[in-house]
Amino acid sequence: MSPPLLWRWIPPLTAPGRIQMAIDRWMLQQLLRGGPPMLRLYRWSAPALSLGRHQQRWPDHWRTAGVELVRRPSGGRAVLHHGELTYALVMQPQLRSREVVYRHCCLWLQHALASAGQPLQFGQAAASTAAQRSSCFATATAADLVAGDGSKRIGSAQLWQGAALLQHGSLLL
Repeated sequence: MSPPLLWRWIPPLTAPGRIQMAIDRWMLQQLLRGGPPMLRLYRWSAPALSLGRHQQRWPDHWRTAGVELVRRPSGGRAVLHHGELTYALVMQPQLRSREVVYRHCCLWLQHALASAGQPLQFGQAAASTAAQRSSCFATATAADLVAGDGSKRIGSAQLWQGAALLQHGSLLL
């Protein structure tokens, strides 16, 4: 039996989006260099719109909305960060099934919120990418946690580099 895996906790920080994304990229680089898995929770110092790594199109008015526009290293759709709690974790999962890894990485969130009286379950797989909107919280997928009424409460996105994973998520408060 191998020893338990020790995680590094990065203390919470409230900062602009460009700094938050730089820290998340740094966490992934540390893991790739042999560092431990890491977890952090953070808030945004001003409203910011983060775009998923592969998101190529967005409405023109997003550029002039008066909020910082940043690119996340992870995938997913646009998220307006204003008042929610964001998490980032880096690890090297033993399994490579994305759905299994999402479920594994979100288990702690389900336990924490259930103990606070807010049980969440995973959403359903998206019917098609055409049905999805440009906003992360407009559509729930199998990678997201939803309330009993089907409303999306936590959206998550991943970036894989070899065996290393960066997973982002936002919890609507």
